[in-house]
Amino acid sequence: HHLLKYHLFPLKVSIVRSSYETALTNYDQEWFKKTVELAKQYLIESDDILSQVEGNHFIGLSLSPRDENEKPLIKVHLEKALELSKSCNQFVFARIANSVAENLSYGNEEEKQKAVQLFEESLAIKENTEIKDLPGIARSCGGLGRYYFFNKPDELEKARKYFEKDLEVSID
Repeated sequence: HHLLKYHLFPLKVSIVRSSYETALTNYDQEWFKKTVELAKQYLIESDDILSQVEGNHFIGLSLSPRDENEKPLIKVHLEKALELSKSCNQFVFARIANSVAENLSYGNEEEKQKAVQLFEESLAIKENTEIKDLPGIARSCGGLGRYYFFNKPDELEKARKYFEKDLEVSID
């Protein structure tokens, strides 16, 4: 029974990920809603921490920031995914930290500072491992570039540095 549960984990995550990626192809709100349903059905209530991380992550990414009822739940699910990811491997934490940072970067000044910290932590993990996560490095650099570009006052040299690194990594 335990072995079967272990083998179903990748399948359940793949089902939810496929729904999410389908939603992303044309930002179809119905598919985002389906992703939330699937994540709740297959991942959130799991005994497995990684399933819970993935479930909260997909829900946080799939809820609509334009819906006033869903908007506060985005942060709740992303923060829960981040907290749970601390007990997983560093690659999982880095990926979730990037998503949380992206969400926080639209918040108040304190949230933006937390976003910078998370982007930097995520970037450090992605750059200093045997397996360089190039798409992840690009996303972290892009997030930091946007932060410094839109910061008040703007910090254009820092923004340029991160945007150039984002572009350089994306071209590789």
